[in-house]
Amino acid sequence: MAIGKRGRAARTYFVRKLTLPSILKPRLDELSAASGALYSQVLTTFWRTLRRSAGKRKDHRRKAVFLSSGTLQKLFPKDPAGLLHSHSCDAVVDAFIASMDSARTRKKTDPKARFPRRCKRFFKVTFKSSAIRVRDGQLILSTGDRTNPLVIPWAFDLPVNVEIGWRACGGYELRAMYVDTRPVQTPLGDGV
Repeated sequence: MAIGKRGRAARTYFVRKLTLPSILKPRLDELSAASGALYSQVLTTFWRTLRRSAGKRKDHRRKAVFLSSGTLQKLFPKDPAGLLHSHSCDAVVDAFIASMDSARTRKKTDPKARFPRRCKRFFKVTFKSSAIRVRDGQLILSTGDRTNPLVIPWAFDLPVNVEIGWRACGGYELRAMYVDTRPVQTPLGDGV
């Protein structure tokens, strides 16, 4: 186990990838578009709030307002189309905040690094543990529509987290994350 930022032991995970059949493409396009629309709303709201709160540069009395992850999650509890689970909406906000943190860290060493500014038409769909079930050899991923969850044939254990995104070579890919419980190997010698 690795040690995290706050001195606690961080969990390690392993990922199981699965290429999804093309018959699911219309439903996945719909979910991915809803996720992209939510990401674009979060991005736009963050930058507009920051720009409007700062005002003119000569006015020193005004303070810039940086919206936090919790505030953005309260502002956007659902996506515009109502297709995503509420925790999937939280994951979209978390992804935006993570990209802001990453850009802030990179700016310390690379002055050309940029903050996220582009709206996205499609974005990955993340399902947290509260939206995942395995029943009768099927992975059931809960969406905002209670009557129409995403059902995928599944022959593995219950994952901690599931992410569905577009592969570089085309088609959708499911990435299931599991806690790594394998024992850490002890080094055999002094060399690499």
